[in-house]
Amino acid sequence: MKEEIIYQYIKKTKELQVTKNGEIWRHKQRLGCHRTLFNIVPKRVDQLMRNGYLTIRVGINGKTLLTGSHRLVYRVFYGLIPFNMEINHKNGIIDDNRPENLEIVTPSQNQYHSCKILGTGIIGLCGEQNVTSRLTNQVVREIRTRAANGEQQKDLASEFQVCRPHLSDIVNRKRWQHI
Repeated sequence: MKEEIIYQYIKKTKELQVTKNGEIWRHKQRLGCHRTLFNIVPKRVDQLMRNGYLTIRVGINGKTLLTGSHRLVYRVFYGLIPFNMEINHKNGIIDDNRPENLEIVTPSQNQYHSCKILGTGIIGLCGEQNVTSRLTNQVVREIRTRAANGEQQKDLASEFQVCRPHLSDIVNRKRWQHI
């Protein structure tokens, strides 16, 4: 993962520093043909992107790596981020990278937090209120009831025209958690 490569790099070179309020500052810079590290006047290096997130770019071994600042801050203060996990901003302010505002969540927990807790999200509505939803609350209840009564998920997936993994997530309450 990119943030792990960047983390190991800044740990080794001490070129960047992550502050307690979640900002990332450059204190040293590589200059000259030998790429020697020199102390410089500290400057903030995390940049605000169009999507509202702060990101950081670091050149390592001739490659530029880009990662979300919130992921690097989490890594510095709390440790490794497990595979397929996301970092959630508890207060919903996506450029607030203070460590106490960050928590590790699954993608579905992150979406649930966005929809139900903050009332936002990609479209802002969950379940049948989401205009892209092909299912209704009633259909989801029916799927769960029929699956609990022993009907095979592959048959239910075919009948309701959803893929089997999606139907499995509905049955196991990884999707449509609000019902």
